[in-house]
Amino acid sequence: MNPPARNWARTLSFAPRRWARPGDEAELCALLAAAPAGEPLRVVGSAHSWSDAAVSEGLLVGLDQLNQIELLPDGLVKVGAGARLFELNAALDAAGRALPILGTVTAQTVAGAVSTGTHGSSLRHGNLASLVHGLKLVDHAGRLRELGQDDPDLPAARVGLGAFGVLTELTLKTVPAFRLQEVLLPLRWEEAIERLPSLVEDFEYVKLWWMPHTDEALVFHYTRTDAAPTVPALSRNVDEKLINGVVFTALLAVSRFLPAMAPLLNRLVQAVYFRPQSRVAPSFEALTAAMPPIHHEVEHSIPLVDTVPALRELRGMIEREGIRVNFPVEARFGPADDAWMSPSFGRASCHLGTYIGESPDYKRYFAGCTERLRALGGRPHWGKELHIDPDTVRRLYPRAAEFGDRVRTWDPTGRFSNPFLRRILGPP
Repeated sequence: MNPPARNWARTLSFAPRRWARPGDEAELCALLAAAPAGEPLRVVGSAHSWSDAAVSEGLLVGLDQLNQIELLPDGLVKVGAGARLFELNAALDAAGRALPILGTVTAQTVAGAVSTGTHGSSLRHGNLASLVHGLKLVDHAGRLRELGQDDPDLPAARVGLGAFGVLTELTLKTVPAFRLQEVLLPLRWEEAIERLPSLVEDFEYVKLWWMPHTDEALVFHYTRTDAAPTVPALSRNVDEKLINGVVFTALLAVSRFLPAMAPLLNRLVQAVYFRPQSRVAPSFEALTAAMPPIHHEVEHSIPLVDTVPALRELRGMIEREGIRVNFPVEARFGPADDAWMSPSFGRASCHLGTYIGESPDYKRYFAGCTERLRALGGRPHWGKELHIDPDTVRRLYPRAAEFGDRVRTWDPTGRFSNPFLRRILGPP
């Protein structure tokens, strides 16, 4: 009997009727061709998602063995769908290459991160899906199909949500390896948000953290440099195992059972960690962070021009309604792109991440964030917790209806449908 599947955050578990872990594309094609008619199928990667995107009511497929990485001429790399981002970063670094943008953590599979619109924070570099030069997938009938750079379906399939088929390989654009100087700049709240729009324009990479119940924010900005790295080799392990794994986890446990302590504990975290710092590291280390403690996440991408009023609105909501929040609010940024279901489709965006550990205020906090940010046109991150319906999706995503039509063409029997896709697109 197969074990139940569950996600990294332990917020979701389910029991697929059966599992499969094909060894290569040919085995995957045969699996789909021989699958019973009407049996639904979804793919699970690293399960580092808060949404139910990978939930399968029938067959659940793992692609761990499709993890090949092949460097190509012209700065391209072919990556198996099951390869993890940290594996890709290591392989590229050994070859003197790098991805120009990365999200915060690297445990995800490349295919999962691309398919859900995972992003970093830069107005000069799009999300991971924007790096896709081509892809291969197995369709509902077990046929291996390839979409090249000029294929009219590629803009829809880049952030494909697992709806077109089972991704097996992605071809991504890379750049020469580079180092970054990371500067941590603590600022008073008002100064931080007033300066934020110009900082985002001035620096290649910028993000902001704010601990609710404090009056200070931390701005991270990054500049390319040829200086030697200054980060000790073991610092990431210390951050992950000790700081996040022990200290921050303990603080979250205290605020869970004593919610009134959250403001005091946040001020303690701000006093200890929100300090001026500077370091130099390879880009793939500077742009990522140690795995955080288990928590809940909701994220909305709003028009860039609404960044400052949105941050003010979130702070006002927390303070007026007495919501006790024990995790940072994060603002990241991205340029407009052309992937139909990307949260940055057609507009430069601020990606506002609202996070919280287990707390009596968890549902109230996320309901308030969703209501206020959706009023600004906030589009949900597909890999985070989300409550949405097809009408709202079509209102927020200009090409969502056309995306649904393409999906029904690629998957006429609804083989890849699941509760997640039905909630976004409606019935198959």
